[in-house]
Amino acid sequence: MFIHQNIAAVLTCIASIYGTEHHQLVTANGEKYTGKQMTCAMRTTPRNEHYRVDYHGRSANCRHNDWGPALWTHKCIDLSKAMGASLHMPGVGKVNVTRVK
Repeated sequence: MFIHQNIAAVLTCIASIYGTEHHQLVTANGEKYTGKQMTCAMRTTPRNEHYRVDYHGRSANCRHNDWGPALWTHKCIDLSKAMGASLHMPGVGKVNVTRVK
């Protein structure tokens, strides 16, 4: 995925938006998920890193604060409700993810 901290590799994969059932649950960082912050969940990258997510000509930056999505979903990133709204993403879609410094 992202091989070295100094290299900004682009990952193209399937993303989804956190469901409402996650509202007020505690994330891996210890903060409560509300859906109002620009955050994301990824399985294999360090938390508190920042990423740019591109979807159909729109882009938004987010902070990685949780682990996910589940391996069996075959997705690489879960986005907060605020991220999905800013990207105009309907729920699931193909995105480009880039680490930003």
